[in-house]
Order: sequence, then C-alpha cells, then structure tokens
Amino acid sequence: MPRQEYTDFINLLTQQEEMKASVVANLIATGWIMQMAPENEPIKRDQINKTAGKLIKEPSFTALMTDLRTAELAKQGKVVELQTLLAEKATMIDEAQSFRKVAHGPENARGDNEFLKSAIKNLNDQVKTAPRMKEKQSQRFKEMITQLEAAQMKCERGEGLTGDDCRAMMNAVQKYNDKGTRTPGGTKGKKAVGFTTCLCLMQRYMPENKFNRYCDTLSKTHKNHVFKPGDFGIERITGSTRSAQEWRLENEKRLTKEMSQEAMAVCVAVTKLAGSNREAPIEKRVLDAEVKNMMKPGSAFQRAMKDPQKVNQYKKLAQEGKSIELGKTLLRDSREHAARTSNFQFNRSVRALTGGSPMNNYMTQAHLANILAASELASQSDPSQTINIGAYRKRAAEISMDPAFQRVVRRYQEDPAYRRQINGGLKVNETATSLQMEYQKAGEAVQKRREIPQPAPLPAK
Repeated sequence: MPRQEYTDFINLLTQQEEMKASVVANLIATGWIMQMAPENEPIKRDQINKTAGKLIKEPSFTALMTDLRTAELAKQGKVVELQTLLAEKATMIDEAQSFRKVAHGPENARGDNEFLKSAIKNLNDQVKTAPRMKEKQSQRFKEMITQLEAAQMKCERGEGLTGDDCRAMMNAVQKYNDKGTRTPGGTKGKKAVGFTTCLCLMQRYMPENKFNRYCDTLSKTHKNHVFKPGDFGIERITGSTRSAQEWRLENEKRLTKEMSQEAMAVCVAVTKLAGSNREAPIEKRVLDAEVKNMMKPGSAFQRAMKDPQKVNQYKKLAQEGKSIELGKTLLRDSREHAARTSNFQFNRSVRALTGGSPMNNYMTQAHLANILAASELASQSDPSQTINIGAYRKRAAEISMDPAFQRVVRRYQEDPAYRRQINGGLKVNETATSLQMEYQKAGEAVQKRREIPQPAPLPAK
C-alpha cells in the first residue's frame, strides 16, 4: 500500500484546475522520491515539499514552465516525461552558460569577419561541385549559411559575437554536419559536404570541452579516422593544410590521367606522414618537401621504381584507384631497398674486421664507422633516403670525426678482449648493437668529462 500512496498523490495533483509551478514541482519531486523509496515505505510528504521548494528556484525549472508541453504532460501525469524535459532544459542552460564564456567581443570582429567570409565561400564552392543534396539536408545547409551570414554581418559592423550568437551558429552547423541525427558526423554514409569546414567553425566558436567530446565521438564512430582538437584552423579552409584522405582523393584524379612517378610519390608521402589515420592533417609544404626528396636520384623510392615487375604492380593499383594500397606497397618496397643496401654495407665491413686478415688503423676505423653508418641508415629506412655509396661514406666520415667514436676505435685497436667482444656481437648476432652501445657509452663519458669544471689557469709570473 505505501507505494500506492505515491501514485494516489500523483493522481491528486493531476486533478488540479491549473498546472501551477507548485503542482508541476510536486509531480517531479514525487517521481524522484518514489523511485528511490523502498517498496513498503510510507509516502514522505515533507521530503516532497522540501524538494519541490528547491526545484522551483532552479533556472532549469523556470525554463520548463515556459514550455507549452509542460502543462499537458502534468495533466496526464507523465512524470518521467516531465523529468526528461527538465533535464533537457538544464542541459540547454549549461550550454548557454558555456557559450557565454567563448563570446567573441568587438576586438575579435575583424578576424572573425575574415574567417566567416572564407568559411561561407568555401562551403558554397563545395556545394556547387558536389552531388545534389536531399531536400532535408539542403534545408539544413541553407539554415547554417543563414546563421553564418548573420554572424558575419555583425562582425563586419564591428559588433563582435555574443555567446548566444555563437550558440545559434554552432547549433545550425552541428545539425547540418550530423545530417539531422544525434550522432556526430551522421550515423552512416558519406560525410556532409564541407565536413572539414564545419569542424573548423566548431573549433573556433564552440566551447572547448564540447568540441573535444564531439571529436572523441567522431573518432569512435568512424573507423581509421582520428579527429584531434587543434587540427582545424583556418589553414584547413584555405587548403594549405588538408587531411590525408583529401590529398589522396585529389591525387587519385591525377593518377587516372597520368601515372607519373611524382603522383606515385604523393601516395607514399601521404602514407608515411599520416600512417593509418585518414584525418591526419598534412601541410602542403611538408608534403611537397617529402615528394621532392623522393624524386631525387638515388633515393630508396627511385630504386623501387626501377624494378620493372614491381612497377607493373604499382600501375595496376593506380589504375584501380587503390591509392592507399599503392602508398603502403611503395613505402614497404622503398624501405626494403634501403635496408638491403644497408645490409650489404654492414656485411662487407663485418667480413673485413672478422676475417682474420691484419688491417691498419685507418681501415679499422673506416670499417667500424661504416658499420655504424649502415646500421643508422637501415633503422631510418625512409623512401626519401639516399642509398648510394656516397651517402654511406658521408655519414661514416661524420662519425669518424666524433671524439666518442675515436675513443672506441683506440680501445678496439689496443685491447684484444674488447676487440673480441665487439667482433663477437657483429659476427654472431649479425647486428651492430654491441658496437652501438659502446659508442653511446663513450659519448656519455666524453660529455661527462666536458661538464667537469676545469681548474683555472695559473697566473703568469
């Protein structure tokens, strides 16, 4: 019977002629307390009145009472629906408060005006060249542009943007970008036209914690796409920085027209810079530099492109529009070429040191330096890496000038036990690990010696 007491009280409240604030507050409070009360516990009228009294003072409840749905829900005794509506009002108020903190005052008007102009133009240009949208999405696009233009006009007049301005603008942007769903980016299918531009707008005008949550949800719901707050500045709108996927799509069009080495180098560079993240931002200047280095004679990429059988495979992937697979394949093959050349240099010098034939100090030093250079270059295994003999000689010469290396060489030449230890590691393990460790220890010793304060020179007599 005690549980029935709560139900009877709710029925009594719904029979009131007018759904005043006190009645609605008592309905919601009764629902809360009934949910938490033990099965046979009598109704707690005092607790209901106290909770209702506190609730009436809340801004979210004031907002609830201005909603036309509230009175109807109260008359029908739909307590759960009232609680849900109250929670929505509380969320809206919290959101409004957070947007007030990111208001852009008149001092930001000039920069915001230029940013919004660029964003609006970018969105309109993309829509012109994209397939026609469905009617509802087209309407969302128009609503978004209307909000953006209203904000841009205020900035053009030097007024700046209030928190409410930013909120109205972002609600329209998010609604369009989510395609009318409750899931960031939409539940399925292709991204909205201008998706990246929308994220740039959100990063600039949305509260940071809200945008962070949005990016987290995007990353969870879209495979191989990692969206990071901070990656969506104006450079994404101007095109000086694009996502890996955007660079790939542009390059795929080029590959269908001309299967040039440079277009294939772009595939490799994008794969190297982005890894598996299709949303990784890549600056044009960085991409161009990577491609330029790969196109240099003697690079690992150029070596891979000299294999006729492999080149036919690359062309087939390009023709089929499989730029991701092409990038991965070429990157792997380029690295294998670099590793093979490094292994040749490594093995040649190891045979010279461990073959039993006596060597002078100059050749000993040269082979030890060559082993370290080959191991270092092999670990890099970069498609832009120059892998001709000149590259190894240059790096070996640099290592030879290092005082730490010279220290290792002296001990190698003077200490037979030390020499056997180094040679054993080179010959048995077929790696330079032991030599690299000794080189590192020698470097630390040299550095430590440099840090020891030196005694002041004696005064001249």
